Amino acid sequence: MKKFIILAILSVTTFTVSSCSNNDDSNNGVIENRGNVTYDGFNLPIRNVVIEDMQPTQNGISYIVELSSNPINYNGRNSGAYIYLEIFQANGFTFSGEYNTSEANFNSRSLDFIEFHVDPLLQNGVAVEGASTFAVYDNYFASGTIRLENYDNGLLVSNFLMTDLDGRPLRGNFEGLFEYIQHFNAIGKVPSNPTLRKAIEERKKTKGDLKKLRAEKF
Repeated sequence: MKKFIILAILSVTTFTVSSCSNNDDSNNGVIENRGNVTYDGFNLPIRNVVIEDMQPTQNGISYIVELSSNPINYNGRNSGAYIYLEIFQANGFTFSGEYNTSEANFNSRSLDFIEFHVDPLLQNGVAVEGASTFAVYDNYFASGTIRLENYDNGLLVSNFLMTDLDGRPLRGNFEGLFEYIQHFNAIGKVPSNPTLRKAIEERKKTKGDLKKLRAEKF
């Protein structure tokens, strides 16, 4: 029988108060997305995060995680940084936590796929190979870790470090609100974005079912 995961919700009352205290009184408590990524001479902002859940398996559930400088154009040219990740959360684990490429994490929280682009062209939600100003693909990354902490007001806090085969680090962070595309699961109280969901329906046909990608690792 397939298990559908209930993700734990973390309280952020203290965090919210301390975050607001760092800004002047005119912001009315509005959360400003902020973050950046550095790699091989690039230093680019991260202002946008999209998370999409995929069909659960008997072992857990996979997600697509996208971090970008600007809102993503799924059929057109994008400017700035675009990071595409595939992660897996096993049954018995909450969404919030550290995802790693290590084989020891295959049955807990694993980071399964990494791509980094600058100014990519996307078609049906997939970056067109050779069309980015700069790109590093999954087979050139030796290792990677990303921490994702989701809070019940829709706030996401993340930091990540990937290392390529030459030992160069791709590192960055993000703090702010994120878009969630829900098919099967529910991440806390974050509402699903039906417009984004419709925009990337074709991606699964091109990128492949993450459930199948996961099965290939066993």
